[in-house]
Amino acid sequence: MKRKVIKQGNGTLTITLPKKWCDKFGVSGSDELELEAEGSTILVNSGKEIDLKEKTVNLDAIEMSAARVVSALYKQGYDVVNVHFDQSSAIKKIQHEVTNHLMTYEIVDQKPNFCNIKSLSTEHYGDFDNILRKSFQVGLSMAKISYDLIKQGKFDELPDLLALENANNRFTSFC
Repeated sequence: MKRKVIKQGNGTLTITLPKKWCDKFGVSGSDELELEAEGSTILVNSGKEIDLKEKTVNLDAIEMSAARVVSALYKQGYDVVNVHFDQSSAIKKIQHEVTNHLMTYEIVDQKPNFCNIKSLSTEHYGDFDNILRKSFQVGLSMAKISYDLIKQGKFDELPDLLALENANNRFTSFC
């Protein structure tokens, strides 16, 4: 992002900080920030950490719904999800959901009856318009390619569209 340099007085130069960044880190008018120059780059540090939204769930009794529970927590905006389960089949459902449907989520720790899922990006909420547009573009592309393949009788090539379908699932889950 670009910022305009504002001249104040004879020798003072000022730039503004993005409101979204200030809100995210709780920076207000009288706060002090740590600046560090590295060559032509200046790093700005608020000294404050992001409050991650975290949830721990136990899926022992509802292993069949593991993927839906994880998806619902993703859609509610949780950054960290700790999942406990007693059946090993739950992890396969969770892995499939995370891999194929949940953009920015990754399983970062896994044990026989536990997994830890984290969002690897906390900046993604500002990308809503772009992701929504992309989901429509991918949907239209899939429709056109499917139509052409069906029209040409190339039914064996239809499964090749699965990667686009998975991408579109991630985009729509994000939205």
